[in-house]
Amino acid sequence: MRLTSDCQTCTHEHLLPQNTRRLGSVFVKADRPTDDYEKGIAVMADDVLVEGFDISGFWSGIYGGLGFPVQGGHIVRNLIHGCVSEGITMSGSRDYEIGHNTVEGTPTGIMLNGANTRVHIHNNRVTASRGDGIRLWLSPGCVVDHNVCEDNAWDGIYLAQSPECTADHNRACNNGWNGIEVGNSPDCTVTGNETCGNRSGITVGGSCGTRFERNLAAGNGGWDLFAVDWDGCDPTCNWYFNNRADTAYPSLELWDVKVP
Repeated sequence: MRLTSDCQTCTHEHLLPQNTRRLGSVFVKADRPTDDYEKGIAVMADDVLVEGFDISGFWSGIYGGLGFPVQGGHIVRNLIHGCVSEGITMSGSRDYEIGHNTVEGTPTGIMLNGANTRVHIHNNRVTASRGDGIRLWLSPGCVVDHNVCEDNAWDGIYLAQSPECTADHNRACNNGWNGIEVGNSPDCTVTGNETCGNRSGITVGGSCGTRFERNLAAGNGGWDLFAVDWDGCDPTCNWYFNNRADTAYPSLELWDVKVP
């Protein structure tokens, strides 16, 4: 199923299956949000392509799941800005692609909000969020790569309770907290990322078995690389190879730092 910007006001009568919620008008900017259930686009079916929309002024931009697990879809090349809640939120999705979107000025830019797996988040630009740029929560086995997350109030990218995820070749700069944070997410892979101008560059805790390799972290306000003893997981329970930074905790040696 394909949803594109060919029609300016789209409703489920001619685009969506019966088990799909009403589709809002995505080109007409709402003067104000309506209610907690109003979505710019609500995806409630498998194998849906949402492409090429400009969404603003709704409670949330694009929402998938909402009690109906979805799989095999694509959310690509959309512009989402000025929504009251998350720009893109998925719950209970599987084998999904979220790519080449621009999300600006939402509380969280892109959020996997529980029970997602094998979601590929790539080549998105997320800026000026009032919370995290990209946040994964209870969403194992996902890939976050080649995204730009800048000027967000909290973390650029946050992997929370999401084991076996990959964060690769992202740029996370000038965010209010961490560029990239890995919390209670064991056995992840964090490689080839750039973090700069954040409070801390890359932070890890409670995530034993995670591999950090070839990351560049420099010019952050606190530690460029920060591994903490969190929930009984000593920093030595992770793997560190050939990272580049000015500062690192508990030591440059532990992080196998090469001076940038």
